[in-house]
Amino acid sequence: MKKSIFLFLSLLLSQFTFAQQGDSLGLMAHVGTNSVMLKWLPSSYNLWMEGSRLGYTIQRTEVQVTNGKWKVVSAVSLTTEPIKPWSDERITKEAETNPDLTNAKVLIAGRIFQDNPQSGVNAAEIQSQKDYLHVMSLLANLLKNKSSEAMGLFYEDKTALLGKTYLYEVLLNSSKVVKASAVATIGTPSKMPSILGFDFKVVNKSVELYWLQP
Repeated sequence: MKKSIFLFLSLLLSQFTFAQQGDSLGLMAHVGTNSVMLKWLPSSYNLWMEGSRLGYTIQRTEVQVTNGKWKVVSAVSLTTEPIKPWSDERITKEAETNPDLTNAKVLIAGRIFQDNPQSGVNAAEIQSQKDYLHVMSLLANLLKNKSSEAMGLFYEDKTALLGKTYLYEVLLNSSKVVKASAVATIGTPSKMPSILGFDFKVVNKSVELYWLQP
């Protein structure tokens, strides 16, 4: 049965254009019994492509909350080198035997479009194609963790300790500040919705995402 779970992202089309709004990342945190899975979603096609080139770093800060006030206990970088997507060749080859990677092929399409500027096409049409590829990348990211990993938009922290509260920050590996943050308490599981398929529509300058849930 098809359910409109929620408007996961209010993706204003004005934010899709790199020059119009500041870039941002949406961050999802899934707390398991002994790990935290992070997925992040770039706010525009240009930021998506920039992140695929430069990669992302992950910072984890342990915090304590006392009388409504936050106290920093410790901070650590979880990435020794920036997280980047797989090569087109690796995605294509591994997708032959792992269907969970099929959706990651949208990254290949995005790269091809980026590396081969179209001549004779007006700017509005080019932007429309970029917007479409960007939305497809967001949906691919939502569907399968393996696709997210292949697209360089996924990290699993297996060193988190039970009972601890952490502030996670995902940062674009760039001199400009583009980051997202989420708080997770280990031992308080949260679950991302199970997704079987997806659809979307544009309404009043926003993109509404829908998906199938068992």
